[in-house]
Amino acid sequence: MAVTRNPEAVALVKRLLRTVQSVFAGDERALKLGAEKVKEEFRKNRHVVGASPLSALLQHGRDCDRILREHVIQAELAPKSGNFRLNITEETYKFENDPFMQNVTDEMYKESMKKKRRKKCADVDDPSGKGAV
Repeated sequence: MAVTRNPEAVALVKRLLRTVQSVFAGDERALKLGAEKVKEEFRKNRHVVGASPLSALLQHGRDCDRILREHVIQAELAPKSGNFRLNITEETYKFENDPFMQNVTDEMYKESMKKKRRKKCADVDDPSGKGAV
């Protein structure tokens, strides 16, 4: 039985390979391993027939592409400073980072500090955290 090529699957393979190239640019080892993994997964599932299993696999491939584009970043070591430089792209998902509540009342703050002090004192009195016996 001859295997027919699904045009959507072929387009997805190409898209994933381009994604691997852009996400891992400059990292030869990651480029090679990423491309091999994409090809391996598509070869492994090339004989899948039926609309439901095929659409599930295609959706999985699209999800992998999105995750790679939005959530994988490269960090490069800067030789002079010893710090890392993150290669963040326009597609990289940036979380909403709000480190504190801006609408805290004085009463809420005081109550929070009381709880924190009580917990700190309880930890000092009973470091096991099990309470009194």
